[in-house]
Amino acid sequence: MAGIHFQTVRKIFGKTTVIKDISLEIKDGEFMVLLGPSGCGKTTMLRCLAGLEHVDGGKVFIGDRDVTDLAPRDRKIAMVFQSYAVFPHLTVFDNIAFGLQMQNRPKDEIKRRVDQGAELLQLTDYLKRYPAQLSGGQRQRVAVARAIVMEAAVLLMDEPLSNLDALLRMQMRAELKRLHSEIKATTIYVTHDQIEALSLGDRIAVMQSGDIVQCDVPMNIYDYPASTFIGGFIGTPPMNFLKGTVRSENGSSIVAVGESKISPSAKLSSALATKSGQSILLGIRPENLALVAAQQPNTIRAHVLVVEPLGSHKLLTMKIGDELAKVSVAPDQPVGPNDDVWLHFDADKIRWMDVANGQAILA
Repeated sequence: MAGIHFQTVRKIFGKTTVIKDISLEIKDGEFMVLLGPSGCGKTTMLRCLAGLEHVDGGKVFIGDRDVTDLAPRDRKIAMVFQSYAVFPHLTVFDNIAFGLQMQNRPKDEIKRRVDQGAELLQLTDYLKRYPAQLSGGQRQRVAVARAIVMEAAVLLMDEPLSNLDALLRMQMRAELKRLHSEIKATTIYVTHDQIEALSLGDRIAVMQSGDIVQCDVPMNIYDYPASTFIGGFIGTPPMNFLKGTVRSENGSSIVAVGESKISPSAKLSSALATKSGQSILLGIRPENLALVAAQQPNTIRAHVLVVEPLGSHKLLTMKIGDELAKVSVAPDQPVGPNDDVWLHFDADKIRWMDVANGQAILA
């Protein structure tokens, strides 16, 4: 296995720079997820690593090898694409064995590796079948098995689950996580699905407009987004953002949101002191808001517009002043449309963002 190093990598298509001097270290055996919306450059990053695109600046390393100018076949990588890319005229066995056969490996080695890969992906009973006789999830497992039997230094996956339905995606996420724990291959996984990213990645690199805007372990990105873009992109539903005004009161900083006052946590109070009189964004996840019976510190008045029962919880759409917010409450919470309620903010869960640039304000 091998780690990966992108060293100020740049990629230009025509007059558009789609990768902007990105540097990224991926550890040996790590499962790294590249996450972002369409057009952010995540697939281009993967293709630059695979050698399918030539970089216009910087270098790419796999382990200690500079592979920037090497052909894809010389990089010791395996790739799983968004489409299944299985050969309809070949059996499952021959589909999995295809890469090994192209390398003219001995027949006994091919059989051993295919059998191992099929066992890992639970395909042993399907080796004599053809792709038309398989479900979508089984075909995707064939594509993954074909990649892992190559025993490559790096495994690349480009949105491999996007063609599956919701239940199959959930099942395949669990399969991929189990598989990685067994083969321990250095893996880069590209997706626009933040649920996949949070559930699969050892770390997530969030991309926007050709740059990495935050790279951290999943829960740090979820709990401590570096910007409004990240808070709004990750989370279902996304983080709420309410506009307030910083004020100084009795020597401490408070934030006025409408007619209510929200007190920041102690560690952020000093950072907000320099912004007295300025507007600020209050970011908070829907599950970190609670309905309370009466006004108390760190509460705000809200009007319920919509109630969505979702089984494990209710999702409320509320109006706070002129802005909308989502709130997640227990399924037995007695609340209905047109109710006026009090919302309590957990000060430790609030993320304060700069109005001008959307960046998090850190103490």
